[in-house]
Amino acid sequence: MAFLPVEARVNQILPGVQKVFTDAYLVQGMDKVQSYLSGLMDFGLKATARKEKLAYPEAPPAVKRWDYGTTVQHGAFNYRQWEFDVLRWGLAIDWNVDDDADDQLGALEKQAMNIAERYKYIPWQIAMQILAGGTASANLLPGPLLAPDGVGLFATTNGEGGPRFGRVGGNIVTGHGVASEAALEQDVFAVQNAFSVFLDQAGQFRWRSWQTSTSLHLFVPFALREVFLKAFKRKGLSLANVNGVTTAAAVAQITDEYVSQIVFAQELTGSDWFAVLSGAPTVATPMLCAPRDDATLYPVYPQTSGPQAETDSVTLFSKARWGFALGPCDAVIRVNNS
Repeated sequence: MAFLPVEARVNQILPGVQKVFTDAYLVQGMDKVQSYLSGLMDFGLKATARKEKLAYPEAPPAVKRWDYGTTVQHGAFNYRQWEFDVLRWGLAIDWNVDDDADDQLGALEKQAMNIAERYKYIPWQIAMQILAGGTASANLLPGPLLAPDGVGLFATTNGEGGPRFGRVGGNIVTGHGVASEAALEQDVFAVQNAFSVFLDQAGQFRWRSWQTSTSLHLFVPFALREVFLKAFKRKGLSLANVNGVTTAAAVAQITDEYVSQIVFAQELTGSDWFAVLSGAPTVATPMLCAPRDDATLYPVYPQTSGPQAETDSVTLFSKARWGFALGPCDAVIRVNNS
């Protein structure tokens, strides 16, 4: 006999039902979103309108030698400006007043109010969607975002057609696959080497190794968890005595000096992974989340609304407004194994 679940209307749940599974599908809070996205997404800006503008002065010109008997050379400051839209998300949930009164589980309003937890996931989901290319879900962003230099988060060339950040390949590194720990270690050093040759607009090195930590914050598909943990988070092993001979138990792995944090994301698939320069200043954060209105919930009752009175129902409305944008993208690299 096939199992037939009860239709999702409270008045069809039988009296005497046990409450042990009442909280089974309550949305788990995502209070650690900002810490997990540290270095990748900045949350410091508050949006004040439906469209916001951003700008920054590009790097100052490089100083040039001034020989005696010649005039000093003149430089110029350039500014980069771009904008982003504030987007809106929302959901309404309806229930009959009698359903609430007859709810044997006592869970109806609690379940409805729990929708607020869903909003906590949105910045995380959008960050992962941007990493993955920007088109994974039409319910999140309407399309890919553009960085200040006129291209997406990852590109080999900038909007003017030149090598992005002065490096052939831009902020994309060709990987050696994810089948072995050795391949991952090789690619971590390749990523660090790529960061080390990035140039600013004046043709000077963007990240000085003695000023900026080369430690990396990795975002990795969850399916690759085993090989990444073995490659970068395996504890060091001491010498062992085997049959009277002292020998190393294993080859030492790359330490936290090179990989400061690994975040495994279920939203990421495939074999590409992403590295953020964890020592970069906050102004170089690749993504931006600018709240306009945080998640708000407001119920409408039959006593205060004609439509609700006609159906003897309560409607719980919820909405939030945030803007998302790309900043300078020279603190993040995609390792391409596709």
